[in-house]
Amino acid sequence: GLGAADAAAAALAVLGLEVARRADAALAAFAATRKPGDVLDAGLWRASRHPNHLGEQLFWVGFAGLALAHRGAWDPCCLGFLLNHVPDTLATLPLIDARMASDTKRVRNFLKYEAAVPLIYPTPASIARAFRGAKAD
Repeated sequence: GLGAADAAAAALAVLGLEVARRADAALAAFAATRKPGDVLDAGLWRASRHPNHLGEQLFWVGFAGLALAHRGAWDPCCLGFLLNHVPDTLATLPLIDARMASDTKRVRNFLKYEAAVPLIYPTPASIARAFRGAKAD
């Protein structure tokens, strides 16, 4: 039967999907209205520079947790997290940030944002910043 570990892993996977969905929706709305020089710095994007990727990584951790809880041992399903997380964090996200910083119209805004917001994993300070909202900066 399903136990506490299954429930926790499933909850983490669902949370990851919701974080990714909300972050992607905010990004799409921003992209539709952004002006040159703008940087998305609202909602989840105030706590993490890449909350859509954070959501995906949370999903894969939850999925791996479900596999481990079900089998009670290592399972090949855990590879999804490893194969996604490592290249995403070490290659994809730094490349996205480099592209953002290379845009001469937004480099100043992006460097300020980069200094205030962690790459992917929110910190207590970035979470507090997200709840304060842009007006408090």
